[in-house]
Amino acid sequence: MFLKRLLFLGLALCLHATTASAQFAFYHFFSFDVIRPQPLVVLLQEENPKELRKLADKPQELADYKAYIAYYNKQIQLLAPQYWKFSPSVEFRPESALKEIRAAKGKRTVVLRYETHTNGASTGGYNSVFMGSRKVASMELTTPGSGDQNLEWSCPAPLDLMYPSDIIFALKNIQLMLEKDLKRKTRYDAGVPRRDIEQQERADALVANQADAALIRTRTLLIAEADLSPKLTAEDIKQLYPYPFQVVPRATIEAAVQAADTRYTYVRRMSQSVEVIGPYLIDAATSRTLAIANTSGVGGSKHELLNKDDFKIFTAYVRKHEQ
Repeated sequence: MFLKRLLFLGLALCLHATTASAQFAFYHFFSFDVIRPQPLVVLLQEENPKELRKLADKPQELADYKAYIAYYNKQIQLLAPQYWKFSPSVEFRPESALKEIRAAKGKRTVVLRYETHTNGASTGGYNSVFMGSRKVASMELTTPGSGDQNLEWSCPAPLDLMYPSDIIFALKNIQLMLEKDLKRKTRYDAGVPRRDIEQQERADALVANQADAALIRTRTLLIAEADLSPKLTAEDIKQLYPYPFQVVPRATIEAAVQAADTRYTYVRRMSQSVEVIGPYLIDAATSRTLAIANTSGVGGSKHELLNKDDFKIFTAYVRKHEQ
């Protein structure tokens, strides 16, 4: 049960592989004139009346639902001020405030929120159930106002529960993308041709891929017990993934991420888009994505637990980029 999982954590603080560093497409610049000077407004989740009615006759599920919302809100209120450095401050408002924020005329607000979509429709976060390529989840950075949503960046997020490590992953990765784009904008404004910027980013990505492969090869991969297929034994993994690994309780991963432990990487199932839904191999120290085992997007298999294909893909990625 979810409540027991929270207590266990202590409520504490494509078959092909891709990498975050390989994303060198020339994106539009972020709205830095809006984002930099303003506080980041983090939206807190609220109990959905429809969900409360749905669970009225299911006391344990209702308790889990309420516990998760309280847990998520507590964690993000602890972590966002600690990890978000791109704005002068961090504020918190209930998710219901988004309608007012979005309608404000002549004003844009910097907003961060957890969001899920099914076939393009917004749904609640807690009851996100894996549905193959039709459902994705993300932490969205937006600058809504004057009736527009103004999506700035969408960071991959899990389809089930947001643990502290997932919140840290989102906060760090959105800022990494902001910093990368600010550097790109600075060069572009200085007169560097777009083609030269793209060529340099491609060259940097190749170097980064090699460095990421070395990290995967030398650091110990932490695998959450609950995420591993019961059909896969430790001996099976050794045959598929010839690098250090440990099968551990989720709390071990949480501790490694919050300590920014340079000894570890970890694997977490995320959804980036309908085309990319699968386990991410992530550096515990920086929360950077090192590789993605994209086995469950459009046309892919629809497994929720880590299986042999995922480890095969991670190993193939390392061998491809070994120096």
